[in-house]
Parts: sequence; structure tokens; C-alpha cells
Amino acid sequence: MRRTKTGPRVRLNADEVQLLGTVALQLDALLSGASETSDDETPPATGEVAPSGVVGRAAAPTSGVPTPDELAELTGLGSEQTEPATPPEDPALHRLLPDAYGDDAAASAEFRRYTEASLRDAKRTDITVVRQALASLEVTGERVLEGDQAESWMRFVTDARLVLATRLGIETGADADLFENLGRVDADDPVISAYAVYEWLGWLLGDLVAAVDIDAH
Repeated sequence: MRRTKTGPRVRLNADEVQLLGTVALQLDALLSGASETSDDETPPATGEVAPSGVVGRAAAPTSGVPTPDELAELTGLGSEQTEPATPPEDPALHRLLPDAYGDDAAASAEFRRYTEASLRDAKRTDITVVRQALASLEVTGERVLEGDQAESWMRFVTDARLVLATRLGIETGADADLFENLGRVDADDPVISAYAVYEWLGWLLGDLVAAVDIDAH
């Protein structure tokens, strides 16, 4: 990640672009309530992701990265949800759209009735910003995130990690350590591959935050 006068410059290789595109597509499906994507929107299966300089201290997963269908099955990113005035039954979606008042269900439901649709739309707008940038990255391998684009990227990556953490049952550092230890034993386990995606997104988020912080000073 490098910064320019107009914003951070993101560099991704083809596999990393494809992986982020898959995550963006499925996160959008989760927020929109779509249970599946159309054939023409589904990206090709993600192959191995080679290390790159995009995250500096950590490289993208090098093997066993889930295909779009596998990632959806492992993480439930494409689960359908309805009833905006009630808390989502899907725990990952609930994590993205939390109750406003933890101790008052009625007040939370009323608040949700007026705010959830706009919150979903805002998150989907961030996803659109990311997907538009990925289209450029697919051609050139790099893209400068200007204006509010970097903030959209950071919110998107944060949301994707929240969903993955919920699906994987990661609530504490000890939970993450368990996956690290399992990965040393069975790195080809698709669940470990999903954790590798979660970990890589964390490094990407860290680099984005650092670049934006530098730009702010």
C-alpha cells in the first residue's frame, strides 16, 4: 500500500482481486436478502492466491482459498433475510445490523423499522465503490482510492471480517489462536482456508487504516 497526494494506492494481483470480488458479491447478497446470485454475476472459481506486496507484513492465502460456492457454504454470506423491523435470525447479519437498545426489544424494533433499510443501502453503496475499484484493479493491478473511497473500503473489509468471524466462531484472541494451530496441522481444511481469508482481510484493513492515517497528517 502506497499513499499519493489524492489517496492511498492499492495494489492487488489478479487472484486477490478475484477473491475480494467474491467476498463483495456474497456480502451484497447477504445485505440484499438474495439467497443466490445469477449465473452472469458469479465470478469464476478462485484459484491459488500468490503473495503480493499489498499487505506488506502478510501475504494473501497461498493455498486452499475457497471458491465462491465454498465460501458461501462455509460462511453463509449469501443467506436470505427478511422482516426488517425484527432482528435478523442470521447471527452474522445481526452483527452487521445490531439492535440499537440491547435491553429494550420494542424500542430496538421501532428504531430498526426506520433505520435498517438505509443502513443496508449504505453498506451496499460501500460494496459498489469496492467493486468499481476492483474493475480497474483487474485491468491495471493498482488503483488510487480518492476522496471517501478509502473509507468505503475500510467499512467493507470490516463488515466482511465481522461476518467471517461470526461464521467461524471467533470472539476472542484465543479463538483465533485455535485456528492458527489447526492450520499448522491441516492447512488444506476449507475452514482453515476461510480463516486465512479472514486473516488476510485483517492485514489489508490495517494497511488501509495506516495509509489513511498518514494522509490525514
